[in-house]
Amino acid sequence: MAKRIIVYRPIVIDLPEESCKRVGDLVAAIKTPYPHLLDWHDGLEYAVHHDDGEGSIALRGGQYDPNAELLPGHRRPIEVMAKITEAYTIKVCRVSAKDPLGAQGIVEVEVYHQDSFGQLKERIERQIGIPKGSQQLAFMGFPTLDSWILGWQRVFQGCTVILHVAATITYHFKDTTSSITVVLDEPLSMLLGQIATSIGEDISMLRFVFSKTSAEVAANAREWLPDRFQLFKTQNVVGNVAENGLANGDAIRVYRENRKCELDDETVRSSEGGGKRHRPRKRAREAHKKQEAPLPESVST
Repeated sequence: MAKRIIVYRPIVIDLPEESCKRVGDLVAAIKTPYPHLLDWHDGLEYAVHHDDGEGSIALRGGQYDPNAELLPGHRRPIEVMAKITEAYTIKVCRVSAKDPLGAQGIVEVEVYHQDSFGQLKERIERQIGIPKGSQQLAFMGFPTLDSWILGWQRVFQGCTVILHVAATITYHFKDTTSSITVVLDEPLSMLLGQIATSIGEDISMLRFVFSKTSAEVAANAREWLPDRFQLFKTQNVVGNVAENGLANGDAIRVYRENRKCELDDETVRSSEGGGKRHRPRKRAREAHKKQEAPLPESVST
């Protein structure tokens, strides 16, 4: 087993007195000539340490307060110490859409303050096998970005991050094929609504059919659609995406209903002023047939 050796090489910086009154000013003054110091991604924690027993002031991490004042009248050099960031554990909870307050599964994941949410996804994939590309994370009720840093978002020891598993579903409409990413716990009707919006169609005029499903279909989904290859309307849908057997890479085919508009038997009049009278479509066809009919033999020409 290798033994890690850590060598700290001091950097001496002379700064104006006014830049050393508040913690935020001190950090900004240090990073001006040395932008890579106090970096979130270097795996170190930085703090101002005092030899007189006054404790330490964090320059980064969850305890960092840019408005905190440094000790007044402190004439000795300000010593900024660095140490390797210690790992801590957070909870990752997958929540079901049917029971948003109950946990489908909770796992503890070891992270560092400087980790990003993208790195957290990689740790989740290694630990429980859910691909990084299928994960959608949320914290404090808000979706997260992969570039966000855990420490900056105040994801500390014991905090809970919500995990939604997403899938890419392909849909075919006319001669076009597209795909959409959806959380598996979302209602199937929401997915169909997103598809209708993306193709610019009125959802009440659309009919759908599952062209590929690779996951197990739940009992409540089989109840509303026993024949899984049958056309269906959105208003008949029951259950979420996963319960209806959809998984990553599955597909839905979309059709538009064509309704023939039949005119009434009554004559349709034009606008006020006694405009030209128009015959209904049915009567117009009958009149056209009479004009083309051959003359009776008894009628001489």
